[in-house]
Amino acid sequence: MKKTIAVLMALLILCITPIGTIVAATAETATAETATAETAATAAADAGPVFTDVPLGKWYYDDVYAAVRQELILGKSETQFAPDDNLTQAEAVALAARYHQLLMEGDVTLAPGDPWYEPYMVYADSTFLKGWNVGGWDEDAANRPINRENFVNVFFTMLPESEYFAINTIEDGAIPDVSMSNAFSNVIYTFYRAGILAGSGSERLFNAKSNIIRAEVAAILARITFSSPRVQFSMYADPSSSSGSNLGTGTGTGTGIGVGTGTGTGTGTGTGSQGRSGSVAGESLRTNNFKNPQLYVDYLLEQDPEARNVVKLGMSALTDGSFEDVNGATCILISVGMYDQGFIRVLLYAVNLDGDIYKYDAAGNVWNPLGD
Repeated sequence: MKKTIAVLMALLILCITPIGTIVAATAETATAETATAETAATAAADAGPVFTDVPLGKWYYDDVYAAVRQELILGKSETQFAPDDNLTQAEAVALAARYHQLLMEGDVTLAPGDPWYEPYMVYADSTFLKGWNVGGWDEDAANRPINRENFVNVFFTMLPESEYFAINTIEDGAIPDVSMSNAFSNVIYTFYRAGILAGSGSERLFNAKSNIIRAEVAAILARITFSSPRVQFSMYADPSSSSGSNLGTGTGTGTGIGVGTGTGTGTGTGTGSQGRSGSVAGESLRTNNFKNPQLYVDYLLEQDPEARNVVKLGMSALTDGSFEDVNGATCILISVGMYDQGFIRVLLYAVNLDGDIYKYDAAGNVWNPLGD
């Protein structure tokens, strides 16, 4: 997403905390992912406020501080973030309105009115929320907590489709509590596939009707704004397709809970975790016949030390289900790379049903068998 981050959330101060003391974050920061509890606290202090209610080890720790460092969301005070506080409908629309104006116009001219949220409602009504009539909300509606499905829908409507590039394989019907008949199913599944949402608990539930809290808002804002914290995992509608099918893998600095079943074990980088869905030996590649793309990603990482090592260092291995004929056999394509204003591919592999792996040589425009 092309934006000036420094400008971006100088603009969101009144949106998330319209009343209270705001403390701006500085640009300097230290990475808490590899720090001990003591050094992590020091790093957070260097980056801005240290919140006593955001302890190290909480799933939202990195997301909150990442978002606060760039003023995507700010604390209620110098020491309190209030991660469990609800976000109101007015705050959600105002935040999205400021974000949208910056994206579309390169600057934010919106400012609080009387009541404070009125200019944001008017702007939203005339742009990305046409037909919602949010400008007609009374004070009770504006101050009502917004639930998760409505918050996600506001931001889905606000951003261009290019921001929702899929990094995950999430089959229709795979999210246990989101039926495809749900009016918001397309929005929710898009956010899961983009790694912006990762779900709650081992089943990755969405909890559509639950009020969204500030910790969750921080996580979503960080993943929308910075591609790197997006969470990589897979979910399949048919639980028999893989021993770890509904858990898959999670990588990065997000809140993924990658837990392997069968013989798989979970390892992680940063505060995200990368779980293996069991040994590939437990299911024949040929028998699977490309039904479970993640199986071939796991197989590649088992077989190729180079791919495995760069993923351990923080890159991602993923497939979008594309195929190519290599040496007379159909192969599924697997990319290894990183996220920075989108996915940047560093390595490209092809795996066929017999387990043959090929690595693409861009200079020679040829596929070389692994090991050559």
